[in-house]
Amino acid sequence: MRLFCSHTKYLLIIPLIISGYAFSSTPMAVSQSLDNLSVTSEYRYKYNFLLPVYDISLSLPNDADPNQLLEGSYPFALNFHYLRPISKDVVIASAEYALKKNLSQAELDSIKPFIDTLHTSYTSVKKSDRSSLFYCPTQGFKFLLNDALVTSIPNPRFASHYFKIWFGEDPLSQSLKKHLLDLNDN
Repeated sequence: MRLFCSHTKYLLIIPLIISGYAFSSTPMAVSQSLDNLSVTSEYRYKYNFLLPVYDISLSLPNDADPNQLLEGSYPFALNFHYLRPISKDVVIASAEYALKKNLSQAELDSIKPFIDTLHTSYTSVKKSDRSSLFYCPTQGFKFLLNDALVTSIPNPRFASHYFKIWFGEDPLSQSLKKHLLDLNDN
């Protein structure tokens, strides 16, 4: 799947999830096409620190500051490789829980139609499925599953709000957030 972000002039082949893409087995064709967008960090998310759920990676332009991620000034991708089956209902419930913890009611209301569009497009995932949530300033938000574009949401505000599931003040996992953004405890 090729995505062109004209605002930043990056030609991207999204590494749709980290299995085989984000770790040491990155295919040469994918890595060469990423140009200025590369995997900057990886993390294995475990439910209650015990049960491995997915591997996750963050891909950014080489010169991007991860602390500016939600400002929407450059493209990035959050890539998942599922280590076990997860039902659509669990994915949606987790997303809605984290959104409620990180957004005001007014913010939630402002993006509700977009949340509904995205969550309607979700499907249960199987072990080894790959997905990517991609943001580009000129194209908005894209959801890909196993190399196929599932849905696009052109509203740029949606992405900055939705990514708070992982990067907000109260994300699904503080450890995941710190690791992906390479935040040091000072």
